[in-house]
Amino acid sequence: IPQWVWNLSDRNDSRVDPALIEYQEKNWEAKAAGVMFATSAIVCLRSMKNMDLIPYYPVYLEV
Repeated sequence: IPQWVWNLSDRNDSRVDPALIEYQEKNWEAKAAGVMFATSAIVCLRSMKNMDLIPYYPVYLEV
């Protein structure tokens, strides 16, 4: 397993790259927006499926 994976999984590790932390702090807003968008898209698809607006619902979109 690459070292950076351990760094990501262990926040208290003193070996965490400061640049990595800075990058994550700068991009948490974009990350949060992406999660919100994905969540709303999934909810929307589920609603459409429940209302039979998508008769042939793709299996790979099943959540």
